[in-house]
Amino acid sequence: MKNIIAELLIKLAERDEEYKLQQERQATIEIILSALVETLSPEARLSFQTQIEHLIDNTNETSSEKSRALLNTGYLEKITGISR
Repeated sequence: MKNIIAELLIKLAERDEEYKLQQERQATIEIILSALVETLSPEARLSFQTQIEHLIDNTNETSSEKSRALLNTGYLEKITGISR
């Protein structure tokens, strides 16, 4: 029984570490994308926004894909300042 508990605690710690790494990667990507978007001309930024909106609108209506699209919209707003 102690071995099972120890194994579960180890797995939990590994998952926690993976989550932290994923959060760090996401923050880094947000910084990089923010810098890239800031360098775009107004026309290119509008084109970028239009393309993103088109991709989000064309996702299937399944709940998981739609919720992922809405989550991505939030990230888009956070990164680029483009609100939808």
